[in-house]
Amino acid sequence: MKALPFPCIRPVPERAAEFASTSHAALRDAGAAHDAAERLRSFIENGTLVEDKNLAYYIYEITDAARSRTGIVAVCAVDEYESSLTEHQEFASREALPTFELIKALGCQNDPVCLAYPDQPVLDMIIAAAKTSTPLYSFLDETGTRHKVWEVVRRDAVDALRAMLATIPHTRVFDGGASAAGAMIAARDMRAAAQKLGTYSGKEPFNFFLSILFPESHVISSDCKRNVAENEPDVNASSTSEKIASAESTESDSLTSSRGIGLFVHRIAKKIGA
Repeated sequence: MKALPFPCIRPVPERAAEFASTSHAALRDAGAAHDAAERLRSFIENGTLVEDKNLAYYIYEITDAARSRTGIVAVCAVDEYESSLTEHQEFASREALPTFELIKALGCQNDPVCLAYPDQPVLDMIIAAAKTSTPLYSFLDETGTRHKVWEVVRRDAVDALRAMLATIPHTRVFDGGASAAGAMIAARDMRAAAQKLGTYSGKEPFNFFLSILFPESHVISSDCKRNVAENEPDVNASSTSEKIASAESTESDSLTSSRGIGLFVHRIAKKIGA
């Protein structure tokens, strides 16, 4: 899979908790896309957000009363998910079009897509090594959930993460389908405009969407899967899969709220508020 480091618009450390709890909600819930673009510009102008031009990955750890989960923040190629997103139930939902309109107005994507990948022990080791450094952010939100973020910017560490992510054969969208679909519509729109101008290269930022990649074991625990199988051993495979999916949906509730916390902004256009 193609999951790349990226230059990120993000809050300064001393304002991260405030931005996560209030400013991002105000941005996301603005009455009109134009208003959201104005707010994003104001966050940059008043110093709440900075444009970090380093090509970096971010390790994102979320710890609540029940468990701790760690994901990798990266940008993933839209084309690798196009066929599955077209078939995704949320693609034609009411959420996809407003998401597209917001992305187009901002010139950015600020609502990450949660992806699950098969557990990779070597990747776990790289992530563990990154977490031995001082975190960029560490704060409690209003629910008591601890959020920690480490920036991976050193060239050798970035290269190691990129190489390992490239070996992952597949991932799946488990949360944020409407956001992914909105990003795909934006990519198609901007790609067509660039092709018309004869400037399209395929490397433009709009060809990638903001993502947080979690190991499968962090999305749904093996205990949950085992309990479904043990409690209903005679259920057919299809029904068992449905029950696991239902359990996974329940377990991902805290990830859904974390996905919306919005610490990261992926710029896809040359100008904010295009």
